[in-house]
Amino acid sequence: MKTTVILNPQASAGRAGREAEKIQGRIESVLGACDFVQTTRPGDATVLTRKALEEGNERIVSVGGDGTNNEVVNGFFKDKSTQLVREGAVLSFFPMGTGGDFCRVLGLNEKNFEEAYQKAQLFPIDVGTLWFHDAQGEQCMRHFLNVASFGGSGVIAQKVGALTKLLGGKLAYYVGTINGLMSYNNKRVRVRVDAHFDEEMVINTAAIGNSTCFGGGMFIAPNAQICDGELDLVVAGDVGVVTFLRCSGHIYKATHLGLPFFRELRGKHIRIDACETEAVFSETDGELCGQLPLELKVQPGAIKLFAPPHPSLS
Repeated sequence: MKTTVILNPQASAGRAGREAEKIQGRIESVLGACDFVQTTRPGDATVLTRKALEEGNERIVSVGGDGTNNEVVNGFFKDKSTQLVREGAVLSFFPMGTGGDFCRVLGLNEKNFEEAYQKAQLFPIDVGTLWFHDAQGEQCMRHFLNVASFGGSGVIAQKVGALTKLLGGKLAYYVGTINGLMSYNNKRVRVRVDAHFDEEMVINTAAIGNSTCFGGGMFIAPNAQICDGELDLVVAGDVGVVTFLRCSGHIYKATHLGLPFFRELRGKHIRIDACETEAVFSETDGELCGQLPLELKVQPGAIKLFAPPHPSLS
C-alpha cells in the first residue's frame, strides 16, 4: 500500500522534528517503505495530505497531536466539500503532541506503536462536519474526528494556543481552562438536534463529540462512539467558574453526566445559534476555528482507519 507520512516537526515541543529520522525508521519497520514530508506552516498538513491522495497514495500516517490529525483529516476531503479526494483511502497515526486525545481514545501512544500496530485492522469510522462563521461573518467548513465545542471552551482554546505547551498536555490545558473561564461569561444559545429537540438555554460550555475526549484527557462525551453514525452533544449549563473547576475532575473520570448541570443529547444534525449579539467562539480538535452560528452533521463510515482493535471501534 503506497503510504505517505505527514510529520509536524513542531509537535511535542519540537521533538518530532528533532527525532524525525528515528520516527521514520519506527514507522517503516511496521508499515514498510513510506514517503515522508514535513509541514512548514499551519494548514500545511491539509494541503500535503490532499496532494498525496491526488497523486495516488492509498494511506496517510499523521505524526503529531490533535491539531495535526485534524488537518490531515481535512486533507482527505476536497476543499470546502464533503466529497472525499480518494475513496477508500486509509488513515493511521503515530501519536505525538500536547493533548493526543483521539489517539488516547484508541489506546495508542508513542511507546506502544510497534506492538499495537502488529494487530492493526481496517475500521470504517465516522467524521463530523462543522459549518461555522469566521471573524468577518463568512461561513466556513471544517471536518473533525474528535470533538467540536463552543462557549467557554472556545475561549480556553485561545488561551491554550498562546501557551508554549511545554507544561505537558494536562497541565497546559488545565492552566488554559482556568485562564479562559476567568475571562468568560455564560451565553444564551438556541440548540436544535434533528427534529426532536429545540430549546434555548444558558451554557458555560458545550461539546459535540464524534469521539469521547478533549482538553488533554477530559472525557467530555463518554458515551460517544466513533462508528455509531451519530454525534453526542454534552452541555454544561449555567454554572460559575468555581463550580465548573470543582467538578472538572469528574470529566477526567467520565463521571460528570450524573451531575445536575450536565445534559446529554444525541443526533445526526445539530444546529447552534447565539441568542445575543456578543460573539460565542468555537473550537474543534483543540484549535480555535470561529464563532456561532454552528451547524454540525455526521458522515457515517466516511474514512477507513488502520489501527489496532479497541472497544471504541466496535
